[in-house]
Amino acid sequence: MENEREALVFDKLLSKIRALGFLKKRGKQRTDSTHVIGVVRKLSRLELVTETLRVTLRAIKGADESWYRRVLLAAFCEVYVETRRDYRLGQAEREAALCKAGEDGFWLLEHIDRHSPAAVRELDKVQTMRTIWEQQYERVEGRTVAREKMEVNAKDLIVSPHEPEVRAAQKRGQKWLGTRVHLTETAYTAEELEGEPNFITDVTTDVAPAGDNEALSEIRQNLEGRDLKPQEQTVDAGYISGQSMAESRADGVELIGPARPDPSPSGFQLADFQIDLEQQQATCPAGCHPVRWSQTQGVDDRQITRIRFGEQCTTCPFLGEGQCTQSNRGRTLTVREYYPELAARREEEKRPEFWQKMKRRPPVEGTISEFVRRHGGRRWRHRGFEKTHLQNLFKGAAINLKRLIQALKVRQQRMAMAQAAG
Repeated sequence: MENEREALVFDKLLSKIRALGFLKKRGKQRTDSTHVIGVVRKLSRLELVTETLRVTLRAIKGADESWYRRVLLAAFCEVYVETRRDYRLGQAEREAALCKAGEDGFWLLEHIDRHSPAAVRELDKVQTMRTIWEQQYERVEGRTVAREKMEVNAKDLIVSPHEPEVRAAQKRGQKWLGTRVHLTETAYTAEELEGEPNFITDVTTDVAPAGDNEALSEIRQNLEGRDLKPQEQTVDAGYISGQSMAESRADGVELIGPARPDPSPSGFQLADFQIDLEQQQATCPAGCHPVRWSQTQGVDDRQITRIRFGEQCTTCPFLGEGQCTQSNRGRTLTVREYYPELAARREEEKRPEFWQKMKRRPPVEGTISEFVRRHGGRRWRHRGFEKTHLQNLFKGAAINLKRLIQALKVRQQRMAMAQAAG
């Protein structure tokens, strides 16, 4: 880790597997992800800030005990010397304690900024506390109040002072505190492999709240660095977006996976309209054309096009049938930048050839199961994101080592059979 060579063992073994002829260039691969639980306990909001104060004070005492005893009041430190729980407090008591901890925290940070030596100011725990206070509190008319609405991105929201890199996430009803790991492996059928196994070609660790599709760029870079960029990459719907398909295609990779359903309201959906974004032309199912086009930039800097059909919709024959808008202002379509890619994929899904390609994806779930059940991949064994990533790479290497042994046995059996036949 100190030399930024976390992937050394994984890459060395993969190079050996490739030298033995078990990996093909520009082949077929598949990717899936699973959650990894961090070494933390879920904390309430009050527990988070009081525990942050406790560990920060402890770190300050360890860094400069003389400053700690000279500047910080003993009565102040005693309040936070032990871990506090809030399950016996009523709502009003909990809110009062939350605001009091906020005031105490700002007081401490102010003294650190004004009077502390560099050894205290530069402590990681102090920086973590500063971030938590920015996320949890605000000053309103000179008072410290807890934020009613979290304005920070979930990728940046700290949930424990002990593990600042742990994040909270939810997927398909599964909630966890930790990270997520993406495993990519070759994707050949049993007939194509003739008894040989598929091999893991990449292990990518990401923050828990990140969408699966957000990891694709890093995965492609890793595979390209190993000269193993695939021609086809099969994934589930979590990896599919218009942007991810466009970017993969630009990198020379065909991203195969089902698109999520059109989120448009019931009745006529976007697919029922003829839309040409380049020519700014559209036609509704009733044959009407829009009266106005407008374009804006979304929060993610992607272009959003709004197509308004206006008052002509009030005379539409579909108005009273519940198939389109009931608004007097008419139907407005919101079309995002990469909509054409999604529309094309949804049309492709109607053909059996697409689902024939998708048959390559399900076996990756067996690899995920092996990673979790046989190699303890469900939980962090160490503290810190980088150590967890190193741990994941070791597990990927262990799986590949077992598969290499299997592949060599198959090759040896073939050679024995060929010699016997000769």
